Formats: sequence, C-alpha cells, structure tokens
Amino acid sequence: MIIRSRIDYGAVVYSTCKKSYLGPICTIQNTALRFAFGAFRTSPVSGLHCLANELPLINRFHYLRLSYVVHIARNSNNPLRRPILESALQNPFSKRLRSDLQQLDLPSLPQTLSHTFTSNPPWVNSPLPVNTSMSIYKTDTTPPSVMQ
Repeated sequence: MIIRSRIDYGAVVYSTCKKSYLGPICTIQNTALRFAFGAFRTSPVSGLHCLANELPLINRFHYLRLSYVVHIARNSNNPLRRPILESALQNPFSKRLRSDLQQLDLPSLPQTLSHTFTSNPPWVNSPLPVNTSMSIYKTDTTPPSVMQ
C-alpha cells in the first residue's frame, strides 16, 4: 500500500505527538481500508483491521518505535544510541519508549544480539562448486528421461 509507506515514513518521530494530532492520519488509513474493501462508512474499523490483517495505527507506531530502538541498540557505533538509551530518558521519544516498554511488562530494553561482519567480503571468497553438465541440453528438444 502506498498509503502505508507514506504513513510509516517518519512515524517514529511524529508518533510521539499528541493523540489528537494523530487523528487525521488514522482517518486516512481507515478511509483507505474502507475503499480497498468496498466497505460502508459505518463499518467498524476493528473489523476492517482484521480483514486487512493490519494493526491499528497506534499499535503500528508502537511496533515501529520498538523496532527502531532495537535497530539502534544493536549497533554500538550508532550516534543515536547514547541519547535514546541513556538511563535518564528525558527526551520525549525516550519517555514514549519507556511507556511502550512498561506496556509490554519489560523493565528496560532487552539485550539484543549485535551483528558482526566478516572481514572478507563475499566477492573475495572462493566460488561455490556448481554442476553445469546439464547446460548443454536444450529443454524443448531433450527427452524427459534425460532431464530427470
């Protein structure tokens, strides 16, 4: 959905604003779901979310925020790691993150696995052995018994 990509872009930042400001964005998503399913304006939104297998927008923002923070926490060299994950948690994003973690009954961000990169890039490694003996046969003129 092109509307989903537009809503998700920057959602980590603007999802920390007041819920009354998120109302028009919710309206856009609900209108798009109604249009996609040909539903009436009076159709319940929760039913449309179930049909579309979509999270309500507030829950989607929780998911995007937490996945963004986990992405930051995985990389120890990320310059945003310290301001967001420091113990003081005074900025609005960190306060919202703390409430998200409390709703999930997590006291703090769980330890995440750090990703380590190999020293050799994949194009330097030796090529994998590939059996190309069948490449001499043309599919349309070769009998099926040979192709087995």
